[in-house]
Amino acid sequence: MTSEAENDHKKVFISYAHESGELRKSVWQLAQWLCHHDCEVWTDHRYENRPPEKGWIAWMEDCIAEAEIVLVVCTPKVKDRWEKRENPDFGRGATFEGAIAAQHLYDNAMRNNKVFPIMPDGGRYDDVPVNLRAWWNSHSFPSGNERIRCLIFDELANYGPSDGGSSSDWAIGDDHRQFSARLLAATGARPLLEAIRAELRAQLNVQSVTDTPQQLVDYFADAKLDDEELRTLFDIVHAS
Repeated sequence: MTSEAENDHKKVFISYAHESGELRKSVWQLAQWLCHHDCEVWTDHRYENRPPEKGWIAWMEDCIAEAEIVLVVCTPKVKDRWEKRENPDFGRGATFEGAIAAQHLYDNAMRNNKVFPIMPDGGRYDDVPVNLRAWWNSHSFPSGNERIRCLIFDELANYGPSDGGSSSDWAIGDDHRQFSARLLAATGARPLLEAIRAELRAQLNVQSVTDTPQQLVDYFADAKLDDEELRTLFDIVHAS
């Protein structure tokens, strides 16, 4: 467990295979990122030297049973262990977790709102266990951390700088800007335009930079905001 439980936090268990120190570190970093974004995350990292008091089997069973979301980090070894292709003398943890998660899918008649495959950046679709592919949505980390958070909370993705990359990696082309400005300049869009302007003034104290449709589009495209301000921006559009 990597954070204290809170009522509005989502309980998340991350299942992965110990394929390399680099992967283990990247899973830990994902867990920490999620902990800072309203999740209570369980991984095995805190038990590197001393196993859980209740023992590994009970710990794994409880994590999967109590978690609201189980993220399965799909790598070649995870696939082999889920599909019982790995040498039985190795990787018993990932194999056991795979068996429990697969049983959950079976018990729920293959209707699933809990167990989801993710993969590290650069991973391959072929590494997703066959019985998880029906719920594959191209989630990877760390570049897609924000999309994984949206998966956990069942939110629409925010394709902005908080997706895991830097703000300089996110850009809107001139053709998209011009097209959006033309739509907002249409007569029928005037109420929306005015509503967005009013909310921007009230919530973010944005004044003259949105006088014209083009300025409004440019403001959205170029805004350098933190995560909270960015969510406010998209909430404004949604509410308007």
